[in-house]
Amino acid sequence: MKRVDISAGAILLLSVIYFFGGMTSLAALLLAVIVHELGHIAAIALYGGRVHGLKVSISGLCIICSGAGGTIESIICLCAGPAAGFALAYAASYFGNLSQNLLLIKTAGFSLVLSVYNSLP
Repeated sequence: MKRVDISAGAILLLSVIYFFGGMTSLAALLLAVIVHELGHIAAIALYGGRVHGLKVSISGLCIICSGAGGTIESIICLCAGPAAGFALAYAASYFGNLSQNLLLIKTAGFSLVLSVYNSLP
């Protein structure tokens, strides 16, 4: 990976989340985003693609890649992020409620919302 572009809007959004939600909310969001994006990146790598960069904006993160295969492979790569996010949401919800861990409970919420948002056409 060669390049990461972060917009001022993304920094503002993260700052607002930290200001109103504290460090726990910011950490939960970042954990949900990392797992979600790693789902996409793992699928891209599985099909022989390469990640060239990331663009972070107020509306989300965009992975710049090439060579991930044909149409079916591209659809699988697109679905891998929400699949990883839904799995994280389920696991974090289960273990968060079991242990009453606020970070896991918030991670479950952020991961679920992020996965639903990313699943929209």
